Amino acid sequence: KLCEPIVNATIDTLVGGILASPVFLPSAAKFHYQFNLKDVGNIFQGLLSTNAALYKEGATKFARVWLHECYRVFSDRLVSVADQQELKAILERVHGKHFTNISKDDMFAEPLIMTSFVSQHGGNERQYLPVKDMPTLKKVMEDKLKEHNELFAAMNLVLFDDA
Repeated sequence: KLCEPIVNATIDTLVGGILASPVFLPSAAKFHYQFNLKDVGNIFQGLLSTNAALYKEGATKFARVWLHECYRVFSDRLVSVADQQELKAILERVHGKHFTNISKDDMFAEPLIMTSFVSQHGGNERQYLPVKDMPTLKKVMEDKLKEHNELFAAMNLVLFDDA
């Protein structure tokens, strides 16, 4: 029941939003703003890394995976807050058009972070799942860094919320 809306929303995000907006045209400062069909493939690759059994209770949870993947593929490349806000506006418009049965508050609730290593860190099977909160993610990252530093040459990394 989400297949068609996700496909249409992805196409609408790229073609009707990003490629139609002068904000996302390449320039000297934004030479890497090259958006194309490969980005669509990357979004679906992320969606396909999920386990369908974990997303049976409703459309919202899986639609949020789609939203996360759009941010991961498109927003991670953006260089300014204004560009990120423009992408968010495009995604909100696309949400209103293609995901009418999911409230905007539910769809865009924070945090919107999906990983596979947090579930594995807890001793479970590796699953692509939402992270409950930032302190949980930070704890896992610090533990992984400590584990790496015990086995290999020390990496003195500073972990930022935006990274």
